Parts: sequence; C-alpha cells; structure tokens
Amino acid sequence: MVDLKRASKNTYETVVKIALHYKPKKILDIGSGKGGLIEQLYDAGLNVTASDMDTEQFKVPNVTCLKIDLNKKFIVPGKYDLITCTEVIEHVENPKKLLVDVYNLLEKNGIFILSTPNNQNWFSRLYFLFTGELPMIEPHPDHISPIFTGQLTKLISGLFKLDGIQFNRSVVPLIHINLPIKNLFFGQNLIFILRKI
Repeated sequence: MVDLKRASKNTYETVVKIALHYKPKKILDIGSGKGGLIEQLYDAGLNVTASDMDTEQFKVPNVTCLKIDLNKKFIVPGKYDLITCTEVIEHVENPKKLLVDVYNLLEKNGIFILSTPNNQNWFSRLYFLFTGELPMIEPHPDHISPIFTGQLTKLISGLFKLDGIQFNRSVVPLIHINLPIKNLFFGQNLIFILRKI
C-alpha cells in the first residue's frame, strides 16, 4: 500500500469534516500530490477531482488528476461548489493569483478550504524572536510565501469572506505532545473557510 500522507497530522481529517458539512456536489482539490486528501474525500462518498503540477505522482485510482501549474495561467473545465487546497499556498510565488484563480473556478457562494502552517502560534513567535526566521519556512526551501491571518484578510478582499478558522491540532513542537485546546496561539495549522462573495 502506498503512503499517501503529506500534510500535518489531522489536517486531512479536519478538511474532510468541514467539506462534509457543506454537502458539496463537486469538489476540486488543488495541489493533490500523491492523493492523501483525495482518498479520504472519495472514501467519504464525495465527487472529487484532483489537480497537481506532477500528475505522475498521483496514486488514487478512479479519480481524475488534472495537470496544472499554480504559478502559471491554468484552465480547469467547469465550476465547483467547493475547492480544497491543503498546505500548498506557502509554496506558490503569488498567493493572490491563487486566490483569484480559485474565485474564478467556484460557483456563486462556493466554499474554499485553505490550510497553511500557523506562523502565529507561540512557538513560531518565540522562534522568530530568537532567530529572525519562521520555523515552518526556514527549514523548508520550497516554503516561500508565509501566510498570516491579517495578510489573508487583505488578500481575500473583494473575493471571499472569512466563514471561520479551524485548526488540525494543537501540539507542543519538537516533542509532539497534543494539547486539548485548538486556537491561534497553540494551533499547528490554520484551516481557513472562505466563501465566495
């Protein structure tokens, strides 16, 4: 069996739970990788299409994977009522372009579920204070666009309204002990729920 995991622990499970709440007819996942999230969405009975720059790595049978490069202009046939994008936006050269592209692919009032590392939790703030670097950016050369909630609020202006923020889990970094609370100060990943306006 192929290991399809890529995102931080509990991210896919949290995204699937949110997606099921909205009862979407058609889902597009952006930056699907091997297909970890796709597999869980498909197993939950949802109609999902995958997309990635490297379609050769996609491993989920019975699901179409479209070839797209998020740093370039791309065309995806049709519209979707829900789009997911887990731990991808920090890899793209132009986060605003990604948001505009998703806006254009969504049906009216469509939902965009976007996850990214939480650069605002206590550990990130402390790490930045002592090193001048962000812990989820510095060791990952392909993480080039850190996202913060205030910045995202400005980026989505005129495109989306923020329906909510959830978290995959709260954890003590380095020793990976889970905490019983999930919020901005302790959460590992931010999971934004955005509604097209």
